[in-house]
Amino acid sequence: MPFWYRLTWVVCVFEAGSDASPVPAPSVSKEQLAEKHRETREKVIAELYSTETDYCACLDLSLRTFFAAPLPPTAAVSAEDMETLFGHVEDVMTLSQRLIDRLKAEAVDQPFDEQIVGECCVAVCSFLLSKIWYKR
Repeated sequence: MPFWYRLTWVVCVFEAGSDASPVPAPSVSKEQLAEKHRETREKVIAELYSTETDYCACLDLSLRTFFAAPLPPTAAVSAEDMETLFGHVEDVMTLSQRLIDRLKAEAVDQPFDEQIVGECCVAVCSFLLSKIWYKR
């Protein structure tokens, strides 16, 4: 969600202020809340997996299309700028693929009670830190 959209929503809610009549909370059982939580979690995991899969496919297409042969430096973009802008594309794709593999193994293909999404993120973060990208 773009920042300006969130900011607009917050402003609208704030402007409603105390003039807005409160909406009474419907009585919901614990089972209904648990089912709603389960559905929401499953949708979030599916969206995360789908988005990351699409992103990895786009990176792969970009690599095969634009980076199969090194691009010659031009007057507008120097070789140093090319390295700065695109030097880590392969690492980003590797990171993305690792996240996809971990999500599939530990969340997508598992029953709800055995899904471990946090472990996927921790594994990816440890890989990211091992690369020490910020030193380049």
